[in-house]
Amino acid sequence: MMAGADTVETVLGPLSTTLEGVKVFMKTVIDSEPWIEEPALIPIPWRSFVVPEDRPLRIGVLWHDGIVRPHPPVTRALKQVTEALKGHNVDMVEVPPHLHDEAWTILSSLYYPDGGEADSEDIDSSGEPWRPLSMWIIKDNPCVKKLSVGEMAYWFEEREAYRKEYALHWKKHGIDALLCPVGPGVAPKHNTAKYWSYTSQWNLLDYPGLVFPVSKVDKDVDAWNGDEQILGELDQENRELWDPEEFHGGPVGLQLVGRRFEDEKIVAILEYITEKIGLPRQALI
Repeated sequence: MMAGADTVETVLGPLSTTLEGVKVFMKTVIDSEPWIEEPALIPIPWRSFVVPEDRPLRIGVLWHDGIVRPHPPVTRALKQVTEALKGHNVDMVEVPPHLHDEAWTILSSLYYPDGGEADSEDIDSSGEPWRPLSMWIIKDNPCVKKLSVGEMAYWFEEREAYRKEYALHWKKHGIDALLCPVGPGVAPKHNTAKYWSYTSQWNLLDYPGLVFPVSKVDKDVDAWNGDEQILGELDQENRELWDPEEFHGGPVGLQLVGRRFEDEKIVAILEYITEKIGLPRQALI
């Protein structure tokens, strides 16, 4: 992304083999009050969230985003967690996808407001060949254009309008958090990761997402049903990437998403879920 252009906010995304490691990292950073030296940060201290006892948790489940269905092991993991949570003072609410295709158009238009010039110059000057995914996101992306001041303002307006629209969508369903895929499949083969919208969606909205392990791919059970409707060209392309033999034994994860500035809340909810249904407490390797 272009330096100095605050089009898509960047964050520290901690990686840890345990949920406790993520929590310690986040709380330690926030407790240091980094906003004192970094004025761009919002001065919000760590706010511990206690899962309510006087009402059920309402967790939404997004089976797919209306554009690309996740591979069979991801859907199986969603079903596993959804079914396991029933009876633990949790209401599972099916949340339909809402304009996720628009989100990618807005976001990919804001990634490179200079039309990718800075990144292209760096790659060309390195003397190394363009990698396929770099070519795909910069050169082959029809949304990447050098934006004028007016065009930049237009996409900012689109971004804010979309955030408002999605906030109303979330409010309509009254959920505490959203359970959804973290990608269209498990860890992809090299140069095939061309569908980002299960995570980039939350980048656009500035919503926190917490990824966690659930299970592993099982070639004997993870298969297409055969009656799924193909959602479009991107869905077909993703479907063709699925190979149960090749992905057998690979870790399967999901993500829990919260509204803006609700990082502590989704950490607490995932702690609750992990304890109640026995999710893995460490990364599956």
